[in-house]
Amino acid sequence: MNKLYLFTLTSLSCLVFGSPMLQAKDFKDSTLTHIEYPDWFSNDPFLELNEDLANARDAGKQGLMVLYTTEGCSYCGLFIKKSLGHPEIAAMVQQHFGSVGLEIFDDTNLVGPRGKETTVKAFAKQEGVMFSPTMLFYDSEGRRVMRITGYQSPERFKTSLNYV
Repeated sequence: MNKLYLFTLTSLSCLVFGSPMLQAKDFKDSTLTHIEYPDWFSNDPFLELNEDLANARDAGKQGLMVLYTTEGCSYCGLFIKKSLGHPEIAAMVQQHFGSVGLEIFDDTNLVGPRGKETTVKAFAKQEGVMFSPTMLFYDSEGRRVMRITGYQSPERFKTSLNYV
């Protein structure tokens, strides 16, 4: 049976779903982690998610994945390293989705998947992002089709990808 663990790191909240592969004794959540997104994530400095979605659609992908993280979140770093770093999962995401990484508390201006101008932080609130990591999936029309909150092991994340 999986357990739900909630850890607070110096005012940063990370929601983690325990699994047999990741137990508290196996992971040091006290280490603050600098977040670096995979090099295959969009690096658009203007944060125009509608353009990222259009590029994904033009490339024949089914939509856009937005990964919300928090600087210092050790579970965000672990998700990027283990799940997004898994070759099969990375290939699945790249084949089916454009990918963007955002900092949950960022005040930078952003254009959402459906063209609405806002800030990164306001968009997170609008989309129900309260913890990191959180993955949002949008279809080719910019409608959110799934939200996944918390650390996802490679196995669990692969199951979610197959579903979406």
